[in-house]
Amino acid sequence: MTTAHKEHGPAAVAEGSVHSADGTRIGFRRVGSGPPLVMVHGSIATHTDWMGVARLLAKRYTCYAMDRRGHAHSGAGTLPYFIEREYEDVCAVLDAAGPGAMLAGHSLGAICAMGAALLHPVPRLVIYEPPLPAGGPIAREHRMAYARAIAEGDPDTALEIGLSNFSGLSAAAIAAIRAARAAARSSRILAAPGGIGAGRAA
Repeated sequence: MTTAHKEHGPAAVAEGSVHSADGTRIGFRRVGSGPPLVMVHGSIATHTDWMGVARLLAKRYTCYAMDRRGHAHSGAGTLPYFIEREYEDVCAVLDAAGPGAMLAGHSLGAICAMGAALLHPVPRLVIYEPPLPAGGPIAREHRMAYARAIAEGDPDTALEIGLSNFSGLSAAAIAAIRAARAAARSSRILAAPGGIGAGRAA
C-alpha cells in the first residue's frame, strides 16, 4: 500500500493505493482517525461523492473513500469484466484499512460492498440504494440494446439506456446528470497542473 498526505481544508487527506488480486491499482483517499470505514461509490461517481460524509465522520472514524476500477485514480482493470473483480478490489482496500474495518456502499457500490462482505466478513455493513430488482427483472427487452452499446464501445448510449429503462429516470433527470458530469470534468481540467486554468492566479 502507498500513501501520500495532502491538506484539504481542516482535515488532512492521505492519497493511497493498493493492488487488487488481479494486479489492478485501486486508489483511495483516507481521512480521519478512529475505527476504519471503507466507502464504495456508485456507477457514475468517484471517491469524491463520499468525501463530504468522510469529513463529517473524520473525528470518529478513519474513512477510506475508494475509487472503483475504471474510475478516477484506479486502474481500468483486466478484460473481460467480471463484477467479482470489484468484490476483490473492495477486499484489497479492507485489508489495507486493517482489522475490524467496516464497509459502506452506495448504488452499484452497495452491490460491490455486499459481494466483498461475503469474501471478507465485516463487523458493520451499510448499503444505500442497492440496485436490486424487487418486482422481477428490470432490463427486459432493453438488455440487448444495452449490451450492444457496451460491445460497440459506446458507454454514453449504454448509460442513457440504463438510466431511462433500468432506473426509470426522466429525460430531464438524465439531462441534469449529463450537465453535472460535464461540469465536474471541466472543473478537473481547470484545476489540473498544467491545465487550462494553470497560471491564472497571477
